[in-house]
Amino acid sequence: VENVQADDFSFLTTFSTSLNDSDNANEQGKTRTEQALKFMRENGFEFAHLANWVKQNYQKHNVIITNSKTNKTKKEKTDSETEKLLNNLEAADNPIRAIFTVDRLTEGWDVLNLFDIVRLYEGQNGGGSNKKSGKTPAATVSEKQLI
Repeated sequence: VENVQADDFSFLTTFSTSLNDSDNANEQGKTRTEQALKFMRENGFEFAHLANWVKQNYQKHNVIITNSKTNKTKKEKTDSETEKLLNNLEAADNPIRAIFTVDRLTEGWDVLNLFDIVRLYEGQNGGGSNKKSGKTPAATVSEKQLI
C-alpha cells in the first residue's frame, strides 16, 4: 500500500470497455466503474487522490492478515489485541478496514460490516453451480451461511 501511485489506477479508464453492461447484478461492473469515473471527473478527483486515499485508509494498522498457517485449520491462536479487533469490528473506533484471510472465515462471524468476500482463484467467482456435478460449490454454501 505504501507504494501505491496514481498510475496504478489508470487501468480504470480502459477497464469499463472490457466489462459487460448487464442487468445481472454480478455483471454490473461496467456501470459501476463508469459511475465512479464520472463522480471523480465531476468532483475534480484524480487518480492521485485515489492513491492517497488508499495509502491513508489501508495502512498496516488498518489491516489484519489472519491466515491459517497450514491453510487447513479454521482456528489458530491470535494475540489478544488482534482478537479484540476482530471481535469488535462494528465499533466506531475500530481502525480495521480490511481483513485478508485464507480458509479462516467460518460460520459464527457475526459482522454487520462484512461487505464482500473476494475469491482470488479462478472458477468460482461467477457463483452458480459446479458445471460438472450440477451442485452448488461448498465454498459458496459456507459463504452464504457466513453472511
